[in-house]
Amino acid sequence: AAFSVDLLNGACGLLNGLQVADSLLTTKQYKYALIVSGDAHPSNKENAAFPYSWVGAAILLEYSDNEQVGFSNFSFNTSATADHSVSSYIDFNGNDEPARERLTVTVPATYEKELFEFTKTSLGNYLSSLTIDSSNLKLVSSQVHDGFGPQLADSVGLTNHQVIDAYKDYGDAHTSALSLVYHMGSERQFYKPGDKLLFAAAGAGLSAAFAIYSV
Repeated sequence: AAFSVDLLNGACGLLNGLQVADSLLTTKQYKYALIVSGDAHPSNKENAAFPYSWVGAAILLEYSDNEQVGFSNFSFNTSATADHSVSSYIDFNGNDEPARERLTVTVPATYEKELFEFTKTSLGNYLSSLTIDSSNLKLVSSQVHDGFGPQLADSVGLTNHQVIDAYKDYGDAHTSALSLVYHMGSERQFYKPGDKLLFAAAGAGLSAAFAIYSV
């Protein structure tokens, strides 16, 4: 038997899942937590215009008594208005196919710029609230557009050697982006004991979420 729950928060969903898993594991009633995400066109058919990569990811977490490792310092931020955010609606009159099978999604021209600025400001405030050595900090971020991760790293004084950019290989993996970037870093032995990984998610809302993972 296993307890399961669905969390729907787009690009920030992984960090919501991690926070819930942390709450469950610290009760010591559970030893493991499995967080699964997937991104694909809802029709299950290839669509060149679909803005997200087809990616599936899973992260397995285990409880540890060692407080020097693992996730901590979760932070979730939402903009005061949704003026620059992605929105969707069901067009009952304009769709040839059954309306219930289609969502019309609108993306403002300012979305990517405003999301970056909101995330940058939120991240700056987040880091200023922590006592942390940025020299061994590695960034694991959303892949909203080409260069999003490196630009976000640069905005808080990190170098290109402290971030992995997955966009060129995978585009925007959206809900699976953080899992994918962490996996790439692990495969490349990018992380070493003593490092702190800064998980930074950004998506519609506008929303941004952060957490620290101590290796």
